[in-house]
This record gives sequence, structure tokens and C-alpha cells, in this order.
Amino acid sequence: MGPPGGFDVSALQTRYTKDIPGEGRLYVTFLTSAGKLQCLLHEEEAPRTVDNFVGLARGLKTWTDPASKEPVKRPFYDGLSFHRVVPNVLIQTGDPTNSGVGHPGFTIDDEFGAGLEHDSAGVMAMAQSRPNGSGSQFYITDSPTPQFDGRYPIFGHCEDLDVIHKIAAAALTEGTVDRPLDPIRIESLSFERR
Repeated sequence: MGPPGGFDVSALQTRYTKDIPGEGRLYVTFLTSAGKLQCLLHEEEAPRTVDNFVGLARGLKTWTDPASKEPVKRPFYDGLSFHRVVPNVLIQTGDPTNSGVGHPGFTIDDEFGAGLEHDSAGVMAMAQSRPNGSGSQFYITDSPTPQFDGRYPIFGHCEDLDVIHKIAAAALTEGTVDRPLDPIRIESLSFERR
């Protein structure tokens, strides 16, 4: 018999998540120039996607630096901007070039967890231009987006909707539909179990 609620974290811990301190569900905290954003990661429903995200964020997983074209191991998301904002739809980050087309030099297979839907603001999912094309870019919804179900793998849910709404409401660069004039930056990420 498993723990109360049937959630046995130890069975799900993967190479990049196993040494994160605490007990219980896995959370990430983003410190951004717009405030703090806390998100539950769906380790049970999307273990490979969460492992990829955590490995990149903590600097434990090798990725290709787009400037040098060399493999590196350093925290991936620190210093990146939310390069795409679509008010009332989503905010997007995870591009090392901050251009919208950058990637970590690899892709991962899609992982669609049972029961995960784009049914509210705060849904965290991998961005991709084709099936099995995710790598590092992800978005957080600013409202329900059921049209994304089955197309973009969900791996978390964020709690601080006021921060998401603030980022999504950013002024846009003239002549664009989704490029913020003054992008919000990710300063750092931290992980804990609770």
C-alpha cells in the first residue's frame, strides 16, 4: 500500500529530480522581474517531460549553446525572457536566443498525461512546432485554452495568476502581435518538494 492519496514520489524520481529536498509533490519557483511564480510539476503524469525541464533548469542536462555551438551544462532558463506574450492566451519562454526559434539542440517525445487539460489559466505546457518537437520552450496559459489539448504536452500548473496576467498584459513591440516591448526576465528557478 502506498502513501496517503496513493502518490509514491520515490517511484517517480528520475535522475534530475531525485536529490531535490523535501517530501511530497515537486514545485518550481520562478523569480522573475515581474514577481514570484510558483508551479506544481506533474511528475506523476509527465515524468520524462518534468525530468527534462528540471535537468535543464538546474544545469544538470547538457544542451547546445546557440552562440558557441558547443555542448554546455549550466542553468538553462536563468536570464531568459518571456519572448512571446499573447494577452488572454499565454506567455512563452525557454528560447536561449530570445527570438522564438531557439532550442537546446535536442527534442523530446511528447508525453500526454491522463487527465491533464488546458482548462484554466496557469497551465504549463511544452511549446513545439511539430509533434515530438519539444525541447526547452514552454508556455503558461493566461486563460483556458482547450484548443491546445492533445497538441502540447502539459507538465505543470502555476498558482500565481496575478504574475501571469501581468506578464501577458505587457506592451507589445510596434508591428508585432506577440513580442513584448520590455520583456520580463527569469532571474532564477528553485525546486522543492512539499
